[in-house]
Amino acid sequence: MNINFLLKCPITKKIMNDPVVSTQTGYTFERNAIETYAKIYNMCPITNIYIKNKWFPPNRILKEIIDYKKTYDKSIQIMKYLLILSYIQKIQTLQKIDESMIEPID
Repeated sequence: MNINFLLKCPITKKIMNDPVVSTQTGYTFERNAIETYAKIYNMCPITNIYIKNKWFPPNRILKEIIDYKKTYDKSIQIMKYLLILSYIQKIQTLQKIDESMIEPID
């Protein structure tokens, strides 16, 4: 199951690095995106509610999930790379064995 859509900012559509929550609406956004949006429009981009409070506390739980997923994704990529490397080495070893079994013809 792909959960990336839950980790993306509704404004930028990118996975968040610094998720913050709107204390008035409860929605989470990338800090730069919501601060800029709130300065320009003075409203929540999802609910269109007027944003009186321009303080957006961090969403620490979501930040931990995002950081964990990034680490997990990197670990998966490394494991895939090592598995491919292992197969390549096995193929090369088998080729060497196969070549050594061939007797030269005089």
